[in-house]
Amino acid sequence: MGATRREARRFCAALLQAAEFYDRKHKQAGRWNGPIGAIGIEVLKVLLNRFADWKTGRLDPAIDTICDKLRRSRAAVVRALARLKAHGFLDWVRRTEPTDNAGAAGPQVRQITNAYGFDISRLPKAAAAWMRKVLGNAPPPDCEAARREAHLAETEAMLAGVSAEQQARFIAGDDALGDALAAMGRALDTSASSRKGQNPGDGE
Repeated sequence: MGATRREARRFCAALLQAAEFYDRKHKQAGRWNGPIGAIGIEVLKVLLNRFADWKTGRLDPAIDTICDKLRRSRAAVVRALARLKAHGFLDWVRRTEPTDNAGAAGPQVRQITNAYGFDISRLPKAAAAWMRKVLGNAPPPDCEAARREAHLAETEAMLAGVSAEQQARFIAGDDALGDALAAMGRALDTSASSRKGQNPGDGE
């Protein structure tokens, strides 16, 4: 069962207050914004108050949908999301779905909207202390635990159906490490394919 409306409102209010407190506390003299920034606070607020379904645990709006709601550019929203994640106020799971290319050339999966979530344990110490002060020792809403379990199962099922190269790319991303791991996965895929094509009697 998901969170009650009261629990959800308390959690949303506490997290927003913690983010605003953290942003003010760490704003450098002479700067307009703190480390999260005004747009970061806007993004967090709209995710919590407009897109989060606390009954089902779903929080997966497209970035363009967030942009339309806030009337902000895609670049500004992407940077704000990155700041929120870097400072522990937001997390997300990259999700993919199978394409229609099974057995054919081309990617076997394509990326879809991220699944967003909030993990109090990742917050900066001062912000986490603020959350505890407001919420007491209450655990995060039940839907957050359900969301984590559901997306873990979804991710495991998706990864089980793709190649080692695609698994490595999904886990590591598109940076240099991702390139290196994808190359290793590609080699494993090639080796496995070669073994499957061998005649059991060869070499005897």
